[in-house]
Amino acid sequence: MEAMSGNARAFALEAHGAQRYGDQPYACHLDAVALLAAPYGEEAVTVAYLHDTVEDTEATLVDIADRFGPLVAACVGLLTDEPGATRKERKASTYAKLARVSGPMELALLVKTADRLANVRACIADRNERLWAVYQSEHQAFRGAAYRAGLCDVLWAELDPLLSHGLPDAATASIQQGFANNGFALVPQVLGPDMCATVLAQMGNLPDGAAGTRCLLSQPWCAALAGQLRQHDALAHLIPRDAVAVQCTAFEKSASRNWLVPVHQDLSIPVAERVTHPALAGWSEKEGQLFVQPPAELLAQLVAVRVHLDACTPQDGPLQVVPGTHVRGRITPEAAVALRHGGKVVDCCAAAGDAWVLRPLLLHASSRATGASRRRVLHFLFGPPSLPHGLRWRCAV
Repeated sequence: MEAMSGNARAFALEAHGAQRYGDQPYACHLDAVALLAAPYGEEAVTVAYLHDTVEDTEATLVDIADRFGPLVAACVGLLTDEPGATRKERKASTYAKLARVSGPMELALLVKTADRLANVRACIADRNERLWAVYQSEHQAFRGAAYRAGLCDVLWAELDPLLSHGLPDAATASIQQGFANNGFALVPQVLGPDMCATVLAQMGNLPDGAAGTRCLLSQPWCAALAGQLRQHDALAHLIPRDAVAVQCTAFEKSASRNWLVPVHQDLSIPVAERVTHPALAGWSEKEGQLFVQPPAELLAQLVAVRVHLDACTPQDGPLQVVPGTHVRGRITPEAAVALRHGGKVVDCCAAAGDAWVLRPLLLHASSRATGASRRRVLHFLFGPPSLPHGLRWRCAV
């Protein structure tokens, strides 16, 4: 731990003393917020440890400024609730204050988002339906005050879907936690055997020699399946409520269609027309469709759902993923290779009807099949209904 954040943790623990976070020591909450803030730097972690000290202890902003500097103190001040007779009054005044924040002080908004996400995760772990309802009722106002595009989109990409639905059951909560931490999660039996057979009949065979096709979403059966996936109990907690399906790609791997893909991130999205903007790069055309590489902040909001129509074993050339790499933004090809060889790699095996849910920024690869079976997958991509920089989705259902 770096010196400043370590000192902040020690200061906060002394200030909070015997205070509890539910039935746990207050340090558990502070560590949870700091962990979420860690990818954003030392100052973010420092503010995370100190965020409740002025509101809940005898510490003052002068104490914070003397020890940790004016920026940290100003952020802690922003994170301290305004006075009010009720929570509704306090939060209304506090959100109005946060809505005016800009520039370096947006560090406070990042920590506020991490704090809220840590609280929501705790609600799931503790089955706290009362507090969950409070966070749900406040979410629109909270988001309007604290959200800034590109600031901490990975945190919002978890928080928004969580609060779009009721308190999840234990199994769904476990899937959500794995998805948030690792960037991927398995959702068993999204489709039953009969539905898999129906989808395979509707999909038909790929063109000779092709490993896949990206042009399925415009077909009515595929658009209907996308809607069915959004309504699935577990998937609905991972896909934002306002998300639209923007692409469906069919993949097949077998003895006659055997292929591999080196480690990479999915960086391109299908759009309606070319737009000139410095934030857009990597324009390309595939199967008559136009693709572009948007900023990483947008890519962090996307959710991919890979529905297995056949069983996929280690001999079938399964998708291989590098856990946790979805939070690193864009990764250079050299760094991607190093991360794959230097870290854990997971084979995404599945039964027919299972679905793997992935963040497109997660590093992934695929090796050749060594068996004789057939592996067919539908890879759906879900994203926000509107795009920045004048872009429009080519297809959105």
